[in-house]
Amino acid sequence: MSGDQELCLLASSAGRVVTVWDPSTQQSKWTVTSQSLVHCVRWNHTNQVVGSAGEDGLISLYHHSSGHSVGCIPETADVTTHEPQVHSIAF
Repeated sequence: MSGDQELCLLASSAGRVVTVWDPSTQQSKWTVTSQSLVHCVRWNHTNQVVGSAGEDGLISLYHHSSGHSVGCIPETADVTTHEPQVHSIAF
């Protein structure tokens, strides 16, 4: 995007699927499928990263335009070190 034009995107989840939509075209830009149910999705403060959290106890982070993973918190699901589910996240 160039100039003052701003891209408006919408993030959603249903079951194990996280989707980022372009409301202007009503089309999905990308989807990813989690290994477990997703409880919530949130944009970070710069709107460059979408985070999802769910039953696997992980917060997964995705690049806003491609859906490529940019990391996971914690890096692996280990129920001995944290709660088994994450119900909400905030940046």
